[in-house]
Amino acid sequence: MTAGSDLVAWVRALRPLAQLNVAPPIVAGAALLGGGAQALDAAGLGVSLGFGLLAHAFIVLANDLADADADAIAGHRTLVSGGSGVLVEGRLSRRQIARAAAVSAVGLLAYGAGWSAVAQTPGPVLCAAATLLLVWSYSFPPLRRAYVDGGAVLQALGVGVVLPLVGAFGQGGPAWDRASAFVPLVLLGWAGNVATALPDREGDARAEKRTLPVRVGETVARRRVVQVGVIAALCSPLVLPAAANHVHATIEIVAALAYLLAWRLPPVPFAVATSTIGIALQLTWAALA
Repeated sequence: MTAGSDLVAWVRALRPLAQLNVAPPIVAGAALLGGGAQALDAAGLGVSLGFGLLAHAFIVLANDLADADADAIAGHRTLVSGGSGVLVEGRLSRRQIARAAAVSAVGLLAYGAGWSAVAQTPGPVLCAAATLLLVWSYSFPPLRRAYVDGGAVLQALGVGVVLPLVGAFGQGGPAWDRASAFVPLVLLGWAGNVATALPDREGDARAEKRTLPVRVGETVARRRVVQVGVIAALCSPLVLPAAANHVHATIEIVAALAYLLAWRLPPVPFAVATSTIGIALQLTWAALA
């Protein structure tokens, strides 16, 4: 393998598009839960996003490693699901991915510990430890919840609680009186997991991976994504309690219409569309906050 192809393989393994699942919850947490000044502290946001980059690296590498056998059985990879494919195609070895995942895990813990030491709060290092624990519980034995049920809940906790807290710690720490904002963020995290599992439903069934689409079928899973997404949008008053009623109504109506328009799309476009709606909701709330 040449140096150029090796670089391409590592870029694929790191799956840059997956950052769209990481950065928006951090930005939303900074704006909605940050306990500092009225305006966002750019430096603090940068520190939080740096945490997100390390977390992202560990998440995608660890999941590729854990899912290598299942991905080979499934034999299907899309823009939003199925892993990077570098292990299945032999572009990188398991040893290389395992080492990179370990380095990113140690780097994430070190980053969190250093941040905690400077900020004099245990929050960042606890968020780092929670990230490692959630990923391990999601993908690896003995729990391996993505395979036996419950993976969507773990992703919802990571995306809807841990990452927003990371954003909040970059703004002086969480303002717990605004904790109701966690509710729609958790709901969007759950919906995002189920939506991206839809394109893999048949392959996951072959690999005995019991995701929600495998267990209840595509139609029911699709319906639940839309229902939960709309409920999250209807939580706008919890996120923006000071906003006018017409602001809440506009957000809720536009989001509901967008979800309904996405309903009939094929699995991959459906996953892309619903994920985009979730990102747009988070960034809209952040901007209005």
